[in-house]
Amino acid sequence: MEKLQYATKLQRGLCFLIDALIVCGFGFLIGYLSIYATGFNDYYQNAYNAGIDLVFTDSANELAVACVLAVLYRILILAGSFLFVMIIYLIILPLTVKFQTLGRLITKTKLVSRKNTKPSLGQLIVRELVGEYLIYVLLSIILRFMNMFFYISVGYCFLQDISIPDLISRTKIVSLKKSNQEIKFSAEEYQYSDDYDWEVDNDTSQEVKKKDENATSEK
Repeated sequence: MEKLQYATKLQRGLCFLIDALIVCGFGFLIGYLSIYATGFNDYYQNAYNAGIDLVFTDSANELAVACVLAVLYRILILAGSFLFVMIIYLIILPLTVKFQTLGRLITKTKLVSRKNTKPSLGQLIVRELVGEYLIYVLLSIILRFMNMFFYISVGYCFLQDISIPDLISRTKIVSLKKSNQEIKFSAEEYQYSDDYDWEVDNDTSQEVKKKDENATSEK
């Protein structure tokens, strides 16, 4: 089994920052280009200015309803833009370049499953779309106070070996540098497979035992 070590907190933090800046930058760029290119921004400004005062006083008013719908449409456009960028950058791109993103390439880290194997497509989807998108992006757009949760999550990346998305998808970020210390997992992850050759294992154990006995007798 390949010996790997967890990425350092500095590597994880830098990787998270680089990838977050890329996703946020392209997400906002595509989102606002869509808003302005389709003329939706003019509609949004007019509906917002006309109905924002009525939302809390006369919510049944047509102008108030139009204002709320305009805000929701704007949220959906931005959320859809982030979703598009995250699918391309965090799922499709890693599948083509050995599960690497720009942040991981720069920090010399990679994403693997808990058993040091390549993460499956399902794990990538759960990690990025459930862990990253729903927690870090969608809730932060819908609820402005979630910015505090975002900073807490960033701090969690610095303080822990695995992040919330890693916990959900059963993955981890490891360093590409070789280590003499192998990451330890739970006992069930080291169970022998059904086709394991027990006779060879017993023969090897007997040889090791004889060598130890001979070395003891010589002393």
